[in-house]
Amino acid sequence: MLNNFNHLYSLSKTLRFELKPVGETADYIEDFKSEYLKTVVAQDEQRAEDYLAVKALIDDYHRAYIEQSLSNVDSETGELLIAPEDFEDAYSYFQAFKAPGADRKARDEWLAELDKLRKALVRLFTGQKELFGKGLITDELPEWLEQQGRWEENKELVGRFNKFTTYFTGFHENRKNMYTAEAIPTAIAHRLMNENLPRFFANCDNYKSLVAKYTDLELSLDEALLSKFGVSSAGDIFQPRFFINLFTQSSIEDFEEVLGGRVDEDRGKIREWQGDSLLVYVHESRDLRVQCYEFSGDNLKWDYFYANKELLEKRLLQGGVRLSGELNRIFK
Repeated sequence: MLNNFNHLYSLSKTLRFELKPVGETADYIEDFKSEYLKTVVAQDEQRAEDYLAVKALIDDYHRAYIEQSLSNVDSETGELLIAPEDFEDAYSYFQAFKAPGADRKARDEWLAELDKLRKALVRLFTGQKELFGKGLITDELPEWLEQQGRWEENKELVGRFNKFTTYFTGFHENRKNMYTAEAIPTAIAHRLMNENLPRFFANCDNYKSLVAKYTDLELSLDEALLSKFGVSSAGDIFQPRFFINLFTQSSIEDFEEVLGGRVDEDRGKIREWQGDSLLVYVHESRDLRVQCYEFSGDNLKWDYFYANKELLEKRLLQGGVRLSGELNRIFK
């Protein structure tokens, strides 16, 4: 019966051969592999640490480059890129947008003006230095560190990446977002025009209201601060055209000093928010339900967003401040 199953199917076999070291040769190769892997792992770990350190240096370079580029704007001429008069024009659109009963047209014109200002600003960053390529690691960064008196202490660190500049490809792509004219939160132009400019215009309005209400009001500022800004009084600062002086981080910090008392007030508010109990958070959210749900239909239109924008920003700020307080308590 078994004969019926013989020679019915073809059979193929594969023979595999392996040269397998034995004895002292095997021990030597095993030791070599072990040490080699240890060396590779150690090199990778060191390069990962070095990568973080060089990233910090590159960020320092970007900050200095941005400060320098934005400082090159002539407050009188604007270098034909942005002029003081541009902010006077923008202020008229801002007032129309903030006026009671403002329509969609006023909003669109204001947003278009911000778009124009962003595009003008980013031209300050174009065609000057290699910020994102191999040359940043091999040329620009070493030259800048030399100027800062920091090259000798970082020479070996930066030099380790002369042949590994592609390590920073993703990092460079991320930093490119800072220099774009697009309306994204990480962009410098967006922070200056879409965030700082409306706040500055609001400060101008507040100053005008104070002066109109208290006719005998005199705001005295430190002479050194006035001299730094090239003005003679607070009234010269709270003018739309003055915003051309507030592009750099250092000038923004000087302006915050002009506002006076804000730091102490903010610190008090931070202590208050971080001292609140969880029950306070719950009650706040409960009390705000009426405002948050005051809309009809399923479509939240643009006027709902702008009516609640200030509340949204405040609640996000409160959440961040309170979370930082909890983390401080946990890891203290």
